[in-house]
Amino acid sequence: MGPFMIISIVRQQLVGMANLFLPFFILYYLVPQFALSIVGIVLYSLAVGIYVGYVTYVVTRNQSKGFLFVPTGVHSKQFADEIVRCGLDPKNVQIRYAYVDDAIAMTFFNVIAVDPMVWGTVQEDPEALKARDVVEKYIIPAVPENKKELHQVIRNNLSENVQKFIFRHELAHIFYNYSNKRVVIAGVMGAVATCSALAIAYSLMSLVGGFGALFVGVCAGALIDLLFAYATNFFFKSYEEKRADIFATRFSSKEEIKAAADFFEHYERAAQKYRETIDSILFKLPTTIVSGYIDGINRAHYLREYAQSK
Repeated sequence: MGPFMIISIVRQQLVGMANLFLPFFILYYLVPQFALSIVGIVLYSLAVGIYVGYVTYVVTRNQSKGFLFVPTGVHSKQFADEIVRCGLDPKNVQIRYAYVDDAIAMTFFNVIAVDPMVWGTVQEDPEALKARDVVEKYIIPAVPENKKELHQVIRNNLSENVQKFIFRHELAHIFYNYSNKRVVIAGVMGAVATCSALAIAYSLMSLVGGFGALFVGVCAGALIDLLFAYATNFFFKSYEEKRADIFATRFSSKEEIKAAADFFEHYERAAQKYRETIDSILFKLPTTIVSGYIDGINRAHYLREYAQSK
């Protein structure tokens, strides 16, 4: 399974880069001298960056619009109270019930998706029950057993104090405009990867010919884009995750912070056990590189330090 996953990732990168380069192939066929000129490379790279940023924006926005179940009654008020407590306006934050796998809760621009499968304090909300019914009918049957075991660990350890901390963590992503930054970075990555690929093609044009140079450029661009993605996880996303934790500590009691630290420790042990069942080199890499999330052991360590300073 490991080699096949790597092949799948490489193929996905190559197909994605080839799709982005398709208009350039046409441009090169029509006006080759302009296409591989410095001006042509810069203009096309900027166009690709804008396109990638726009697609990232649309996909993220459509995801948030697909969440249909809205908290009601006392549950809606509890979320609103937390939003006010953290200095945000409830009118500018939308809460939805949606399955988010083992992420527990996720933020999409100003929408926070809370997973009703594990979020214990909403189990009496009729909208949460509707969301659960949909998940149990259409999603859970396709979830493998090892992932279900991880979900059960989350469910068993996700106390009310932990839920409050995680919700404040998600509010931090809205406060710091995380989704908007992600869109911009996606666009910049697309532009830089494209520019790098075309620059390589330009330098090889006299050696292997135009289309041969473009082929090498596409392969190089796919690799550069993949490396940028992992670098972004490590330097940007992990930074934003810790920043959101620090934000949450400012509005949490010592007991809530300690409860969150204990939870992330339990979660990390279960996640490590889950990753051991998957034969992939990616799961041997630090989580800050693969996904941008800080591993639970390190997270628990610095949260306990913050709790001590309270």
